[in-house]
Amino acid sequence: MRVEPVENPATITWYAIFGLIFGGIGVVIFSDGSWLGGSIFLAIGALFLCGAIHSVVGRIRYGAVYLDLETPVVPGGKLSARLVSPGGAAGAGEINVELRCKRVAWSGAGDSQGLSETVIWSEKTRLPLLSDPAGGVTCNIGFEIPGDAAPSEGRSTNTNTAPGVYWELQVATNSVQGVDLMRGFRFPVVRA
Repeated sequence: MRVEPVENPATITWYAIFGLIFGGIGVVIFSDGSWLGGSIFLAIGALFLCGAIHSVVGRIRYGAVYLDLETPVVPGGKLSARLVSPGGAAGAGEINVELRCKRVAWSGAGDSQGLSETVIWSEKTRLPLLSDPAGGVTCNIGFEIPGDAAPSEGRSTNTNTAPGVYWELQVATNSVQGVDLMRGFRFPVVRA
């Protein structure tokens, strides 16, 4: 099963849109004489735009990175997957990999109620990147899933919209010049 990263073209587009909206609001507030309010909105807009630019540069540099799950992931089973970076890894020989299980729940009360995330299980490792004959790099990823692991719950793999249990794999290089290869993948863990 092919799993696309959280950092996809739609996400990048929304970052850019939010950046322009917040920046525009900041300009309007700033021009009305409110330096503090305008500066805050301009700063938020700039952060969103920087995130969009960073993601675009990473996508150009590494290509459409994806995760290929070999089998469905079940409690007591194994996550067997292959990370594929068609654009290479900018000279990195290894990649940091972290598998996490998160519980997302409502917290707070009244107007301050929101979703909060708690990591209930995680495991980290560092794995070698292998040259791919097509010109990119791959990485074989394997993690043992605990037998008592919580299966996925929730309506989607988007942890920002609904409470539940979510599984994610985070990968990142940290030894390259410029934009590092950093991607997050969310996938279901189902009962056997």
